[in-house]
Amino acid sequence: MIDPRHRYRTVRRSTAFLLYLIVAVPTLMALFLLTDRTILLVRSVWETLVP
Repeated sequence: MIDPRHRYRTVRRSTAFLLYLIVAVPTLMALFLLTDRTILLVRSVWETLVP
C-alpha cells in the first residue's frame, strides 16, 4: 500500500522541478544572448577606440 502523502510529496517535487526548468531555461538562453551581444558591443567599442 502506497502512502498517499508520499505520492503527493513526489508530485510536488516534480512540479517544482518543472517550474525550475521553465524558469531556468529561458534565463540561461537570455544570459547567453546577452553575453553574445555584450561581447560584440565591447569588440566594436574596442575597435573604435584602438586604431
